[in-house]
Amino acid sequence: MSDVAVASRRQFDTDSARAWIQERGVYAAIVALLLYNLGFNRDFLTANNLQLNLIQMMLVLVTSLGMAMVIGTGGIDLSVGAVLALSNAFVAIYMSETFQLGTFASILMALLVGALVGLFNGVLVGVVGIQPIIATLPMFIGARAFAQFWAERQTGTIAIRYPESAFMENLG
Repeated sequence: MSDVAVASRRQFDTDSARAWIQERGVYAAIVALLLYNLGFNRDFLTANNLQLNLIQMMLVLVTSLGMAMVIGTGGIDLSVGAVLALSNAFVAIYMSETFQLGTFASILMALLVGALVGLFNGVLVGVVGIQPIIATLPMFIGARAFAQFWAERQTGTIAIRYPESAFMENLG
């Protein structure tokens, strides 16, 4: 076999391996992580662990889906985390002993706040024509500052009392 044939064969193998990694590398990494956790953590596939992971990851999942929509349309939103913090501050304040609005009403207020901030950013980008990174940078700073001001720089835990139902029991 000539040197040219061997070099082209190696090049083909390298190219095909690179293409395989680009197309399926994420799935291979997930399988590797899954196998690692199955091997070293005996509680990994228990119902309690799966439920805990779903509850803890839900906030990140919802936020990342919204960010994926923004990036998919060619924009970037720097204020996503700050708007999330602002919405969480509104939930905490409205559920506190001062307002006692209730769980669902507080969540609706937080959704309203997030929607209004998103509408404001959308008007700046879509109607006024400001670049998304320029429009959302001040909102990032302002929403974060307002969340700290609104929550009075306090941290804590809110005890949520759900009505007795099978749905709420399974929700966590």
